[in-house]
Amino acid sequence: MVKGRNLFFFRMGTIILLMIFAFPGELKSAPQNLSAEEYFNRTLLSLYQFDFQKADSLSSLMNAHHPGHYLSAFSRTHYYWWMLISHAEPKPWEEKYAGSVAHSIAAIDPVIERSFTYNDVFYFINIYAMQARLSLKNGKLIRTMQSLRNCIYHLELSFGREHIHSGFYLTSGLYNYMTAHAVKKYPFLRLYALFYPEGDQSLGLEQIIMAAQSENDVWKTEARYLLMRLYLEVEENPGKALEYALWLTEEYPLNLIYRYYHLLILKNLDKEDQVVLIKEELGAMARANRNISSEQRDYFLELKKQ
Repeated sequence: MVKGRNLFFFRMGTIILLMIFAFPGELKSAPQNLSAEEYFNRTLLSLYQFDFQKADSLSSLMNAHHPGHYLSAFSRTHYYWWMLISHAEPKPWEEKYAGSVAHSIAAIDPVIERSFTYNDVFYFINIYAMQARLSLKNGKLIRTMQSLRNCIYHLELSFGREHIHSGFYLTSGLYNYMTAHAVKKYPFLRLYALFYPEGDQSLGLEQIIMAAQSENDVWKTEARYLLMRLYLEVEENPGKALEYALWLTEEYPLNLIYRYYHLLILKNLDKEDQVVLIKEELGAMARANRNISSEQRDYFLELKKQ
C-alpha cells in the first residue's frame, strides 16, 4: 500500500507539472498564416489535451483567417461535442452542437458545386457522421441511419481508395464496422440497411487498426479512441482495450474522458488496486485543472464515484 501511495504522489507530481506548462494562456506566438486544416488539427489536439480555452481561441482565429470555410464551422462542432460530453447537463450544448453541424453542412455546399478533392470528401463524410453522432448517443438508431444516408454518396467515392487517402481507413472502417454490428444487434434495422452499402465488421476493424497507425495525430487519436471503445463495449476484450487506453492517457495525460475510460477498463479487468489509484488521480486532476469549469469539475468528481 505504501508503494501504491508513493506511485500516486509521483504520478500526480508529474501531472501537475504538465498542467503548469500546458496552459500558457496566450496565443500571441501562434502563426497567423496557417491553412484551415492546420488550424483545425491544432484545435482538435487542444481538445484532446483538455485545453478548452486554447481550442476556443484557435477556433476563433481560424474563423477570422478562413471565414466561411467548412472546417472553421466544423472546428466549432468538435468544440461543442467536447463540451457536451464533459458536462452533467448536456442539453444546452446539444443545441449549439446541432446548430454548428447544420452550419458546417451549409458551408460544404459551395465546395461541392465547384470542385473538390479526396481530402474534402474525407471531411464531408466526417461532417455528416457528426450529424448522426448525437442521434446515436441519444439511442435514436433509426434517426442515426437516416442521417448516414446524407453521406452515402461521399462514402461510395471513398470506398476502395484508402490507399489514395489514408484518412479513408478511418471513415470506411467505422462505416463497415458499425453498420454490420448495428444490423446484427438490432434486426429491425435490416430494412433500412437495404438502402446502404453492406458493412463488414471484420474488415472495418482491420481498417480502423490501419488508421491507428496513421502519421496524422488527429486521425491516429480518433482511431485509437474508437478501438478502445469497441474492444471494451462490443468485442468484450478489455485487455485489448487497455492497450489503447494506456496510449491515450500517456499521450494526453490531462484528458479526463480518456482517464475515465481507463478506469472502466480496469474495473472490467478486476484490477482493484489500480482502480483505487486511478480514481484518486481522476479526482485530484479534476480539482487541480484550472482549465475546466466548476460544472465540468463536479461532473468528473461524480463520475469517479460510480
